[in-house]
Amino acid sequence: MTRGTSVYACVATGAGLQVLDITEPSKPRRVGGCPVSNLALDAAFWIAVSGNYAYVCAGRFRPRLEVIDVSDPARPVLVGTCELSETPGAVTIVGNYAYVTDAEWGLQIIRLRDVLTLNLPILSGDKLTLSWSGGPGIKLQKTTILSPANWQDVTGSGGVSNIELPRKGAAAFFRLIKP
Repeated sequence: MTRGTSVYACVATGAGLQVLDITEPSKPRRVGGCPVSNLALDAAFWIAVSGNYAYVCAGRFRPRLEVIDVSDPARPVLVGTCELSETPGAVTIVGNYAYVTDAEWGLQIIRLRDVLTLNLPILSGDKLTLSWSGGPGIKLQKTTILSPANWQDVTGSGGVSNIELPRKGAAAFFRLIKP
């Protein structure tokens, strides 16, 4: 996967999912990691990366598909899991579906729901930059109080995955919605 001019690889080890910066292939370096619940040294595992997510299949006795948000390679986050019926084989992601092979059932097809992820805000001078993932149709909303909340769409946030806003006035709270 690439982010800007950097190139990353996702690798499963006994310690979980590891993200390596391989921009300079002769000098790979670990930049982040995330534990994976069923990853053991003696268990088989498979990985597929699609968009901002790594999909890890692992586990011999309690097989699972685990979905990890890798949009920030330094801070991967587990965002979902799915129990599998048999020890998993290869995993491939096509659109909103995960195709997982196994020795007994042959093929399991798992529908993936859109995962809404609002990344940590970036403050720079008088600007606030927000970025998110979650698929088409996502809207960013804002309110200045939570009780009672008065959520309003943020102008210009439809159909994009980031926005820069002026940093002024009172504190604000943000959320993502899929209409």
